[in-house]
Amino acid sequence: MTMSTDNLQQKPQRTSARPPLKHWLWMIAAFLVLLFFMTVGAEVLNHAYRSYTKPPASRLVGRPLPDFSLPTIGDPARSVSRQDLLGTPFLLSTWSSWCYGCKEEHPTVTRFAESGRIKVIGFNIQDEPQDAAAWLDRYGNPYAFTLVDGTGRTANRMEIFTSPHHVLVDAKGVVRWKRSAVMDEAMISDELLPVIDAMGRQP
Repeated sequence: MTMSTDNLQQKPQRTSARPPLKHWLWMIAAFLVLLFFMTVGAEVLNHAYRSYTKPPASRLVGRPLPDFSLPTIGDPARSVSRQDLLGTPFLLSTWSSWCYGCKEEHPTVTRFAESGRIKVIGFNIQDEPQDAAAWLDRYGNPYAFTLVDGTGRTANRMEIFTSPHHVLVDAKGVVRWKRSAVMDEAMISDELLPVIDAMGRQP
């Protein structure tokens, strides 16, 4: 019995073609370049968005903060007025226990208050006293004290219609900066600190 010559022929073995090392290096380099441009592009878009969404200056900027006399959290018998605050610049930081943005910015507000750059006074609006006190107990109390405006009427006179909202007032009681937004590090460095520094140079 003879075997067919076809059976005697060995079939060529298939070898998987592996891309050369140079190919992989080019792919890694292309990925890193793409990642770089995506990161830079995201930062540019974020800056453009912040610039585009930055609201016009409030008409209260350059004017005295409206008069008020309000109780404080933890000491309802204590009443604080605008006149009581004259002589020391401060940042009035508006918050409410029901405000998600207030919770989001609270670590930033806390770090800024602890930096000692300026006195930070809390301004709790349209809130229940027990809810406001519980919120401070849970998330921390960085404020020198917190004014309470349960009805929101004083806030309306200050053109504060929602939380969070921040108002910078100089030692003469004049509003120097006002912003309705979640505070972040960029806002502090780009907007708030330059105004504070300028206030420090005033006679």
